[in-house]
Amino acid sequence: MKKTTLSGLLIFILALFTIAGCGENNDEETQPTQPTTATLKIMSQGTSTQIGGIDVSVVLPAGVTVKATPDSTNPAVQVTNSGVVAASGESAGANTNTIATYSAATTSAPGTVMVQVANANGFGTGEFVTINCDIAAGNNPKATDFTVTLVKAVDINGASIAGLTTGYTADIQ
Repeated sequence: MKKTTLSGLLIFILALFTIAGCGENNDEETQPTQPTTATLKIMSQGTSTQIGGIDVSVVLPAGVTVKATPDSTNPAVQVTNSGVVAASGESAGANTNTIATYSAATTSAPGTVMVQVANANGFGTGEFVTINCDIAAGNNPKATDFTVTLVKAVDINGASIAGLTTGYTADIQ
C-alpha cells in the first residue's frame, strides 16, 4: 500500500509540474518590440492646382534621425543620403527633383528635415514624398510625435498656391 501511495504521489507531483509548465508566457506580449524605423509619407490637400514646387519642414521626435552626410560644397549642411527622401505618389516620375537637408537635434532644438520637391510639369495633390527615418534604441515615438509644416508651395508658373495644406502618415516598425 505504501508503494502504491508513493508512486501515486510521484505521478501527481510530476503532473503538477507538467501542468504548471504549460502556462502561457506573456512576457513577449506585454513588452513592446523596440521600433527601429519610421516611414513618413507626406501629402498635400486642398486644391486642384498643379503643384510645380513644394517645400516642407519635418520636425522629428527625440531619438529619430535620418542618414545624412556633409555637403561637399558646404560641410555645415547635412544632405540626406540616397534613398532617405524620395519623390513618391503624385510627384514620382522622371521630371521630379527632390532635395532634402537634415539638421540633427541639439540640446535646445529637435532634429529637422527640410524637403523641396519640384516638377516643371507639375503634380496633383496627394502623397508627394517619402522619408525613411531611423529610431535609436530606447526611443518609442508615436505617429503623432512628428510635425510637418508647409513652408511654401508654387504652381508650374511659380505663383504661390493658396489653400494648400499638408498632412502625413507614419509607419513605425
